[in-house]
Amino acid sequence: MSVVNIVDVSSRDVSEEWLWGCNIDLPVPESQVGSQVIDIVGWVLGRRSPAVGVEIVSGGSVVKRVPINVHRPDIVAAFPDIPGAEQSGFRTAFELSEAAPEFELRVHAVFRDGGRVEVGVIRGRHHSLRTEVEEVSTAPTAQLEPRLWGSQIERPITGSRSEVYAINVEGWVLGRTSAAVAIELINEGAVFQRIPINVQRPEVAVRYPAIPEAKNSGFCATLSVLGLAPEGFVLSVQAVLQNENRIEIGTIQGQRRSLSTNFQPKLQPLILTNLGRSGSTWLTQILGSHPQIITYQPFRYEPRVASYWTQVLRTLSEPVSYLQSILVNEAHDEYWWIGDKDTSPPPSLEPDPVMQRWLGCDSVEELAGFCQHRIEGFYEQVTAIQGKTEPVYFAERFYGTGHTATLMMWELYAQAREIFLVRDLRDVLCSMLAFNKKTGLTMFGRERVTNDQDFVHQIGTLFRDLLQNWYMRSDKAYLLRYEDLISHPEETLASVLEYLELDFEPTTVQRTLRTAMTKTTKLQHQHQTSADLNASIGRWQRDLGAALQAVCQEAFGDVLAGFGYDD
Repeated sequence: MSVVNIVDVSSRDVSEEWLWGCNIDLPVPESQVGSQVIDIVGWVLGRRSPAVGVEIVSGGSVVKRVPINVHRPDIVAAFPDIPGAEQSGFRTAFELSEAAPEFELRVHAVFRDGGRVEVGVIRGRHHSLRTEVEEVSTAPTAQLEPRLWGSQIERPITGSRSEVYAINVEGWVLGRTSAAVAIELINEGAVFQRIPINVQRPEVAVRYPAIPEAKNSGFCATLSVLGLAPEGFVLSVQAVLQNENRIEIGTIQGQRRSLSTNFQPKLQPLILTNLGRSGSTWLTQILGSHPQIITYQPFRYEPRVASYWTQVLRTLSEPVSYLQSILVNEAHDEYWWIGDKDTSPPPSLEPDPVMQRWLGCDSVEELAGFCQHRIEGFYEQVTAIQGKTEPVYFAERFYGTGHTATLMMWELYAQAREIFLVRDLRDVLCSMLAFNKKTGLTMFGRERVTNDQDFVHQIGTLFRDLLQNWYMRSDKAYLLRYEDLISHPEETLASVLEYLELDFEPTTVQRTLRTAMTKTTKLQHQHQTSADLNASIGRWQRDLGAALQAVCQEAFGDVLAGFGYDD
């Protein structure tokens, strides 16, 4: 199955000399189609000259011509005295497999006298029907020679295709200065998967008879591609040596089958991407006070319902997990079905393509739909408790340095929205240190370092990852600065609601903020580390000494500038 999301469909204003009327009936805006073919249906009634056909134009070229000859009694009823009204309709099935992932189709009416006029535009997004490896490249031997005897990526191969949500990765690596122990696949700067090097390779042992590690120098795994961008991904294949050095031995580039389900959500996710002590709990309380947004007791709990079920989906859609159902190996422990303790390569289902597709595609899509159902079921219960009648979104916080779960939410929900909540990172640091002192706990990673200077550098890495995620999704997400929310709450909230395409009338905004303030509880006061909200802005100038301020500038000054915090 593939998926096409129709973003917008517009029809021409008919008050002009060419037309009595026209309309594109199908597809409809904000609809979803579970294949690579969309039906284009509509009608055109020429005024100056009869309309005889329509042309579908993509990228400035005509890609399909369709006659106008479909019987339309509804148009006859609307225009009883106009010749041609009875046969004024058109219909065609349009194949999108060769179209760009983000497509725009312009529909032109063609008249008997040779004239042409645009009658509408269809815009949308679609993803591939299959996982396709576009290129596999290997590093030059001369580049590897100082530290490796040799290496080879044997699978996947360039041009290979798969009908499932997985790819096979196989090959061998033989370390020279230190033994090769694993392969890491790096995507967007993070480790996507790790594969042990432990497969017997007798032909490599024959080639390198004096190297003891040659006998078991192979790697082999079937890996889920969920979490990679459907429209295109690049995996850096890196050999991990026993001395912890890493060497890139090649890259795998391709696009993957887009995940789609039959589940029709009533609620869309509002993804709140942030790091701790950035004001996300207060933002969640404000958003949950709007009549069309559902949140669940942000100061008492920290719901991760969507993250939870997304992780369930990722775990059970791994081939190493679902292939446990047909393995003959003895169960290692009560969690054998996850498969993460089994270091041997799973069996290949390539000889049985029917079962390979059922386990690796159909079952994964059904599992994804089940996970969506559980997410929505939780928020339907919350909706009933809160008595909201027309909810549009459920809002949840997602950790700002990861992106796999967020990308999957965007993929599963056509109308998802995302807010990046940021705060002056120096104030975040002050809030973390003050909360630790207030509670007597050591949290936020401070327990992993010996002093505050090292802590600054540690969280600087997290902030940089957050900025990178913002750059990746800035075309569709909203950047919200904590300081704007506190200093100009009405103006800022109105802007957020406008992005969400919700009611942002002044009365609604004021009522939402008023409701959020009346929900203030003892738990909220326990959460705060400043006297009031205004005192939380710029506190770093009071709380941080000159030395630690300098360390902050060194560790994440560029990130401050990236988020618009210029001193």
